[in-house]
Amino acid sequence: PPPPPPPPPPPTATPTHPLSSAASDVYKRQSLFRGDAAKVGNDGALELVEAPDRAAEVRAALRWLKARVVEDEMQLGDVALLARSVAPYRPFILQTAGEFAMPVRLVDGLPLRSNPAITALLDLLRLVLPAAETDPGPALPRRMVIEAWRSPSFDWSALPPAGATEPVGIRAKDADLLDTAARWGRVISGLGQWDKVLNALAALPGPDEPGDGRDQDDERRIPAAVPRGLAANSLRARFRRFLQRLAPPEGERSYREFVGWLETLVGADPAATSARYPLPDEPTSLKMVERVRAAGDEIADRDVAALLALKDILRGLVWAEQALDADQTVTYPRFCEELAGAVDAVTYQLPHHPEREEILVADVIQARGVAFRAVAVLGLAEGEFPAAIGEDPFLRDADRRRLDGEFGLRLDIPTESAEAEFFYETVTRARERLLLTRPRLAENGAPWQASPYWEQVRRLVRIKPQSLTSESPVPPEEAASWPELLESLARHPGDAPLRDWVRQSQPGRQEALESAVQVLHLRQSRAAGSPYDGDLIGLAGEFAHRFAADQPWSASRLESYRACPFFFFAGNVLNLEPREEPAEGLDARQLGNTYHLILEKVYQAPSVSDPTDLD
Repeated sequence: PPPPPPPPPPPTATPTHPLSSAASDVYKRQSLFRGDAAKVGNDGALELVEAPDRAAEVRAALRWLKARVVEDEMQLGDVALLARSVAPYRPFILQTAGEFAMPVRLVDGLPLRSNPAITALLDLLRLVLPAAETDPGPALPRRMVIEAWRSPSFDWSALPPAGATEPVGIRAKDADLLDTAARWGRVISGLGQWDKVLNALAALPGPDEPGDGRDQDDERRIPAAVPRGLAANSLRARFRRFLQRLAPPEGERSYREFVGWLETLVGADPAATSARYPLPDEPTSLKMVERVRAAGDEIADRDVAALLALKDILRGLVWAEQALDADQTVTYPRFCEELAGAVDAVTYQLPHHPEREEILVADVIQARGVAFRAVAVLGLAEGEFPAAIGEDPFLRDADRRRLDGEFGLRLDIPTESAEAEFFYETVTRARERLLLTRPRLAENGAPWQASPYWEQVRRLVRIKPQSLTSESPVPPEEAASWPELLESLARHPGDAPLRDWVRQSQPGRQEALESAVQVLHLRQSRAAGSPYDGDLIGLAGEFAHRFAADQPWSASRLESYRACPFFFFAGNVLNLEPREEPAEGLDARQLGNTYHLILEKVYQAPSVSDPTDLD
């Protein structure tokens, strides 16, 4: 006879922590906010944490989840981090999870605009937008141009236009040379400023050529790092080929034409090719997909997913143009505006690797029906959870009810809140351990009142919240990362066994910390002869050679030394200069040179017989 059928699987375990039982009871009796609910005990399965702000709240929640994984031997897939809305917590979650070495998966994905490859591409497109309504030339802001030349996302071996023989040819060192030239020439933006500076430097003699300005004083001499002569001419040629490659289609075009131009600029995905569909020959492409794939597994996954989401947006623009059967053309600025708006509204999902365990991070609605062993819930603050609701000003509740009653068109009523149901489902997601957190301060520093759900939890369960401050030290046994552990050890100097363990397992970290502490103590003690306190006796020979008796001294050098010897040391010995941003108008050096030149020409004029006669 056939074997008997297997017994049915056991029913899903019901939540056992005290709040779950209490919430289930009051929810069934529709008395979540009634004051006569019976108070229940707590054996540690429920914890409440009050943090100073969102960042500290996230750190406390992730530290608690890591303790569940390490101490309670839960799997990463057994725990979850939930919030009524994850969006305001997203940057803190990503930063802290990276520090704590905790892989997380955000159900909502990541904002497409925040991806480095997408940001670099959008900034690249903005370079050739018109500078102003009255100036159709490219804007070319200095900082964005330099960042485009430095970006690892672009392959500048591309040819400028189709049919050209010489590539753009931007090398790694060219971005620094262009930045140095732009700062010297006070370039802010606009093709006219770039051409003026690069043309002027190309016309100057190069280093070690007659007239290179070596015999001029400090005020008029061009710094040695500024390219000139042949070097500036080569830089100017690369800059012009760079502009030729970025030039968009002229005039008004269809979305399809602009999308085709942009997709050629981005390049094809080498991983999406096959024998039937080989990689197309794109000599003018910047090969963005190919370059991000070469960056490494995690970075490649992130950036390729973002670029694929961008391609979906581009296909959507073309599809909308075809669906509307619109024979309408747009300008390049209008296309960039539409593209940027679409990017701002889109998130992208990182590829899911089933073999990797990750902590789920989701809105409470997205985790409905899924149980976990431990759950941390963020944002139990007023207006956060429950979320603030209000009537739609464009379609009032009365109009919605009328549409339902007279026409059978049922629409959701925005002011009919289901927040209590969401809270009940949230606290019942945890089978064993539950953490509820709230921030005490809003983004503007104002006190943030607790959620009514938080207050009701305190009425239902005998529990005292843990209140954290910005100065609350993390005990060494609770540290979730190396920075937290080292900071904790500094606050708890008596834990010798743990210090010995750190020194053995991570000797480099401990030595760096001890060296920094020694430097700090020497600076604070003002010890005589300390190199950390400005004692430069060991460099006396170097100074004697550099500033010998025949060394010329300008007025500005003497004034610099008199005002601050260290400033003189940094500028004239170490040759360090402040990296000031160029601004409109003349700076102090340019204004001083102008005054010097005017006075020189005035007093050298043949009509001036007596220089001391001011009349």
